[in-house]
Order: sequence, then structure tokens, then C-alpha cells
Amino acid sequence: MGLRRLARHSLRQTCPAVLAAVVLIVLSVQSNAHMPSVTISPETPTDADSLRIDVGGWFFDGCWSFQGVECGSPEDGAIVIDVFTRDDWRPGYVCVQWVVPYCCSCSYGPLPPGHYVITVIEHHDSLVDPEPETAVLEFDVVPESAIRELSWARIRALYR
Repeated sequence: MGLRRLARHSLRQTCPAVLAAVVLIVLSVQSNAHMPSVTISPETPTDADSLRIDVGGWFFDGCWSFQGVECGSPEDGAIVIDVFTRDDWRPGYVCVQWVVPYCCSCSYGPLPPGHYVITVIEHHDSLVDPEPETAVLEFDVVPESAIRELSWARIRALYR
């Protein structure tokens, strides 16, 4: 019985160490960038609302840094946001393995009703991962009058 208890105790100490080593190995071999995420606020904008677009992402080592953002003007239903990042890794240099998050926002006044496509391009100044990452989000701006016309009575009538 003492041998079984010793084996269980040894496994409890070994498993977390092995798991941590596997996680570090996986983080070091996977891509250095994480696809940026894009959200809008409010979630269902009207033509009377100001719109805020939040962009966020992260990198898997400490050599990366966020350099800035350019918020493009809405043109024909398209909004392009350019995010600039830099990787300071060079041959012979070791980067600390930790997550480096970033977030930024672009604000727009009320937009006319219609369908919009946000394209976020995360540009990489990097020897290891020079290819840009892209994220796309589509949404509609509805007339404020269409929202006001929905009363509780009309909504209930839809489900009867």
C-alpha cells in the first residue's frame, strides 16, 4: 500500500511539471500572433448612434509590441483599420515566453443606414512572422425610426 501511495504522490508532482513543459513547447512552436478580434458598440447601431470599434489581439512572446493604429474612413460601406506591430527578435536573440496583449479603438459618428464591412489588418514588422493577419466583421446600421416602431405590442403579436 505504501508503494501505491508513493506512486500517486509522485504523479501529482510530475504531471503539472510535464504539462507546463508541454505548454511552453507548444507556445514556442506555434505562430507568434493571434488573430485580432473585432467588436462594435452598440451591437446593433442605428443612424443616430456613434459607433465604437474595438480591436484586440495578443502575441506569444515578449519581443512583440503594439506600434499604433490607423482608423480608416467609411467608404462605400467599407471600413479598413490598420494595426501596426513590431517583433524585435533577431537571430541569436531569445524572447521571453509570455502573452503580450494589445487593444485599440476607433470611433465614428453616426453612419448612414446600410450594410458595412470592417476589415482589420494587423501588419507585422517581423523576420519570423511577416505575413499580416486579417479579421472581418459585417454589420448593419438601421434607421432609428425602424427601432422606435417596434413596440412591445408589435413584438408580442409576432409570437402569437
